[in-house]
Amino acid sequence: MDNKRYGVPNVHDHAPKHNHGVVVLPKKPPIAIAWEEIGREIMFTSRESARPLSYGDFKAHLHLNDQEELTLMNQLLAQHRPHGFPDGGKYYTASAGITDTNQLFIEVTNQLYIVDPFAGRGCAETHMLGKTQQALSSTDVQFKAVYLMAAISTKQPDGSLKDDEDQPLGCLCGECRQNLRNHTKNARFIMIPANDGTMDVTLDRNPNGPSSKNAAWELDHGTMFPRKEYVELDDSSKAVIKAGYDYITQASVQALPLETALTQALRDAPADGDSVVLPKAIRDILLRRESFVTQSLPQLEGNPGIENINRAMLQLMKEAHAEHAGRISDTNNAEITVVLIKNKKGQFFSATLVDGKDWLPAKPAAAPTALSNAYNQKGFEEVYVMTFNDKRLREEMSGDIPHALKMPDPAALNRIIKNLHSGDDAKLIIIPVNDGTLTEEKLCAMAVTDSVREAFGPNYVNPKMVKDLEMPKLH
Repeated sequence: MDNKRYGVPNVHDHAPKHNHGVVVLPKKPPIAIAWEEIGREIMFTSRESARPLSYGDFKAHLHLNDQEELTLMNQLLAQHRPHGFPDGGKYYTASAGITDTNQLFIEVTNQLYIVDPFAGRGCAETHMLGKTQQALSSTDVQFKAVYLMAAISTKQPDGSLKDDEDQPLGCLCGECRQNLRNHTKNARFIMIPANDGTMDVTLDRNPNGPSSKNAAWELDHGTMFPRKEYVELDDSSKAVIKAGYDYITQASVQALPLETALTQALRDAPADGDSVVLPKAIRDILLRRESFVTQSLPQLEGNPGIENINRAMLQLMKEAHAEHAGRISDTNNAEITVVLIKNKKGQFFSATLVDGKDWLPAKPAAAPTALSNAYNQKGFEEVYVMTFNDKRLREEMSGDIPHALKMPDPAALNRIIKNLHSGDDAKLIIIPVNDGTLTEEKLCAMAVTDSVREAFGPNYVNPKMVKDLEMPKLH
């Protein structure tokens, strides 16, 4: 939008400060509106209002429609974005949240000073959520709309931003999706193309992406979060879950061994008195495993079937539970998550997360840790997840409650996607707790299988790899 054609200065000519500025609505005649941050909230004044108005009163006063709200947010985010503190990636971001009480809060990137690679605290969206909670003195805030403008940019001498050309439309990362999920149950998400506030932006509600460079992409909550947090299994799973709970929690129950080519060869190797004669290939495998350390699970390479994978995850689960069994009680719940990833070479890497009250305050999530254990290489074919929640399982077993299988959160899915090659996808397999005796057929019937990309949401690409991509260009 070029405001000069309406006879008023352009927005960027005002050189606004971080906590106040001016926006212009292209009414007839155009209306210049001053905004300022008061008590963390964005308030508005104009010729028609004698005092600062909250966003709800201001919107009602001027009878703003969705397009006019978009025009307003486009200017506000463009004015805020240069005041962000990005890290070395130069990702300047601003996010606005309109609460269900019609109050407006805006924040910018603070990844230079708030560094938390697993919680996304430095992202503008999560930062905006925190500001809103502080301003309203409540953790249970709800937004009716969340706006975002983001791009890789270079700060100019005059304080403005020069956006890199041909980059994706900014969209919420996995950590921010996870943080905002329960605060946006009835919200609209609107991603605005990065610009200096003068672009004539229009709303595009196509669920697969905007149709033009000037289109702001609007998504509803269901499209932003295409999968439920939990999937309920039918009643036939109860006996399996009960057996799995006992298997994991009872120290007297021995973990079932894995079945591999090596274990089979050892059992079948001919004996000569007290000596066992091994084939050279098996001897070489043993030497390699004994001589070199690794963060992978080489046992699964010889038998990568789901029955063996299931037993490996249960071994890790059982070991983690045994380490913390003395601290688990009715008042101190424990949730254990095991993640196993398989790369294109057929190698497996794992991670285990144990989470409980008053335990370690900062724990890397299981999926990023598994990727780290895989040396952050790219290209994975399969991701296996198993979650044990002591309290939830006991409640399910003691009442007429179906077992709810926990799905990976958006933050975990996002980390996996960032370690995929462009165009590749990975199969997601969520296995319920069990006693390790299930057949392949039964495991496949009970497990929930999905696509990592489809579970995360439409058309996500890693912005750092955009130069290697053609379309779609959505971050």
